[in-house]
Amino acid sequence: MQIKKLRIHGVRNLIEISITPNNKINIFTGRNASGKTSFLEAIHILARSKSFRTPRIKDVINSKEKQLSVAAEIKHERLTTLNLKVKKGDKKNTLSLNGNNLKTVSELATILPIININQDTQLLITGTPKQRRHWLDWAMFHVEPSYLLSWKQYFKALRHRNILLQKGETKEELYRAWEAEMIKLSIRITAQRKAFIGSISSHFNQFFGEQDGNKKSIVYKQGWKEDMQYDEYLCKRRGEDQQKGYTKYGAHQADVVFTEEGEYIKKIYSRGQIKLHINQVLMSQAKVIEEKGRVQPIILMDDYTAELDKNNSEYLLSWLKNQEFQAFITTTEAQKNDENTTVFHVEQGKIVN
Repeated sequence: MQIKKLRIHGVRNLIEISITPNNKINIFTGRNASGKTSFLEAIHILARSKSFRTPRIKDVINSKEKQLSVAAEIKHERLTTLNLKVKKGDKKNTLSLNGNNLKTVSELATILPIININQDTQLLITGTPKQRRHWLDWAMFHVEPSYLLSWKQYFKALRHRNILLQKGETKEELYRAWEAEMIKLSIRITAQRKAFIGSISSHFNQFFGEQDGNKKSIVYKQGWKEDMQYDEYLCKRRGEDQQKGYTKYGAHQADVVFTEEGEYIKKIYSRGQIKLHINQVLMSQAKVIEEKGRVQPIILMDDYTAELDKNNSEYLLSWLKNQEFQAFITTTEAQKNDENTTVFHVEQGKIVN
């Protein structure tokens, strides 16, 4: 997957932009607030129809414009060259592929998978289980085609069971159908998630496991007791769930934890160590998407040298250069062009030589 041409209009302080990126590494340098991160934000909007910096798209639209647009010519592994465009604003959003409108964001995300690495990415380790589940669901979307449907069906059944619980319903037969659906889908979702985490762990160990000699693990917690079958839980705990008015345990309460020698990384690592580790995890995720999804995701990496020493920042960049991924990276530090790297210097929303 490669963006061959990128056009940006009306995104924050960026002046009308049209660039031809390098097939490998693209680095945007410049001072803080010069507009570097806005390039990554524009690509994120193109891939997900939303910003990673704010939930309010009107905050992204340049104050002098009524709408923003991001368009790209994309070389896809399994498809012909694609022309993708996203317009947002003026109370109307348009997603289009080769001039034809797309109906859903999931269609858009399928076409242009991305791995977005920024300061908030560290929340995968330091944040809440909900934030980790959100990452896991998006990650699964690109490698397991049936996952999204299973996830939607599970939450539909969960919602109906919760309605019965909130009403204080006690009739067994009213619960039976929804619980049977939840049991079936929990087994499927859990198996898919565990396999995915196993694949990430395998790639992590292959590429990064020997870096410091310590044993690191990614552990999936399924959302209910490991030694209890989910049908047994639903039956035994229904009374407790009725008192609470919701289903306390299940695939919707799963979590992913990161450990070293059995200790939680979030408790023993510095911020720089956490950043390096999560970068390595997400790069391993990119390898899984490449392998399982048969497509190379685009890597977005914001302020990649922050909180990393020179050796580790150079190490990450060197690793990327040895892969086939196209990457868009921002930094305040000067960088050099080479065969696999194009440096764009940004000043006041413009690319300058």
